Amino acid sequence: MNASYRTTLALAGIALAARAGGASAQVPQQQAPQPSTMQMVLKGKAPVSKDILKVKLPRATEADLDDRIAELAKKRNADPDQVYASLQKAGRLKEIEQGLTEEKVFKWLLERNTVE
Repeated sequence: MNASYRTTLALAGIALAARAGGASAQVPQQQAPQPSTMQMVLKGKAPVSKDILKVKLPRATEADLDDRIAELAKKRNADPDQVYASLQKAGRLKEIEQGLTEEKVFKWLLERNTVE
């Protein structure tokens, strides 16, 4: 997955997370007053609401990583410990963990928002 796609996915995730807990886009809502800049934190070049910063996104766990490695080992008819060692030697464990985290965040966002 290229960096541009990850950035787009991250921005979409932040926007959807901001809506989490709200009604779907089909139901009209009263427009909430815009927060003042006093309630914002400057991150990079864009102000970010402190409420968004409080959102805890799911992360891949060690158990998730173990399950994925077991799945890969089963596909290769190999021992999970050997697959783990080869992935660790190749420096790919972090990549697999990031992929699992992206999957969990995407699933989390879909569960909380209406996709049309």
